Amino acid sequence: MKKIILLIVITVSSIIFVSCGKSKDVLKRALAGDVITYQSGDSALFVTKDITLQTQTTIDNKEVIFSWSSSSPAISENGKVTRPFSSFDTNVVLTVSASYNKSTRNKTFNLVVKKVNIEEALSIGYHNGDNAHSVTQNVTLPHIIQKDGYTAQVVWESYNSLILANDGTLNPDLIGSVDAVLKATVYGTEGQIFTKMFSLRVIGITLDLEIIYSNNENSTNVKHNLNLPESVFIKGEEHSVKWTSTKPDIISNTGIVNRPFGAPVTTTLGATINNTNMSWFIRYEVTVLGINTSLVEQNTNIIYKEGDTPQTITSNITLVKSAVIDDCLITFSYITDNENVIDANGNVTRRKTDSLVTMYVSAASGTHTYTFSYNLKVLKEE
Repeated sequence: MKKIILLIVITVSSIIFVSCGKSKDVLKRALAGDVITYQSGDSALFVTKDITLQTQTTIDNKEVIFSWSSSSPAISENGKVTRPFSSFDTNVVLTVSASYNKSTRNKTFNLVVKKVNIEEALSIGYHNGDNAHSVTQNVTLPHIIQKDGYTAQVVWESYNSLILANDGTLNPDLIGSVDAVLKATVYGTEGQIFTKMFSLRVIGITLDLEIIYSNNENSTNVKHNLNLPESVFIKGEEHSVKWTSTKPDIISNTGIVNRPFGAPVTTTLGATINNTNMSWFIRYEVTVLGINTSLVEQNTNIIYKEGDTPQTITSNITLVKSAVIDDCLITFSYITDNENVIDANGNVTRRKTDSLVTMYVSAASGTHTYTFSYNLKVLKEE
């Protein structure tokens, strides 16, 4: 009896093994065929149109079922192709699962869906010699574009609608030259989205608004006060101008120049113009030359009695209170480190021995000051 049971088990196992082996062979043969069909001109590495994904086949009268999955929405599970609106092609991995007699076998396919270079169809229309670097008139913004059989809608957005509106209309009251940025968002009928930014240089009304300099000076070598116009004409109408300075201690809002001592200083003057419903701000860079400190120190600030020198002082000295140096009126104040020998007014008191005195000089021009010193020697009394 045991021998009969064992024989039955071996027979059944053999049948199952043979059946399993046949199933694997059927699936292998099924997947060896052309389970993907491309349209004319396309291939696995050049997909531009929908593909046909086989869903079943028959091998030796045995029906094999195929199910598909995709790594990217560029190709759906039923073979629908959606080409990307981008600068790059899309790599897609398709996986087919073949099923027969409760057995399955998988196979993958690497495909490339070609991009739609929608950017080539996206452009701004300019008029009468204008271009992106010089826009003087309204621009034409397309709202429908086509490329490679695809139709797409374009939505435009201006980052400054006071300069250039969303529909490409230029502000007729624009003053000066300014930069404008337009954003184009392209929407494909199959869900594609593409975005591109456009930078434009918009040329507005040219103003006759210039700073008036003195004595053949210019913006790089200012020594004297500036004449800042208080109004300007725009399209025949007079508009007020308000001036501001980033460094009013150097150049005031009214153009008064207060030169510093030493190195030149650059400041920004801003002109604000109110034009209808807009205000415009124009910048001017102006460099004010510093007062030459070497000339200040070399100037004869102390006058000695005839025969005296800085190292052989015997009588009172005269301290100069002001002088014009390097085109600026400079005032001087004095202190010493030994008032008992030389006081701040230049009075000298001789001692029994020679006396060394340091005279500190403070030079002032407007709100700016510069300090230096002289080493003096008062001879002993005779």
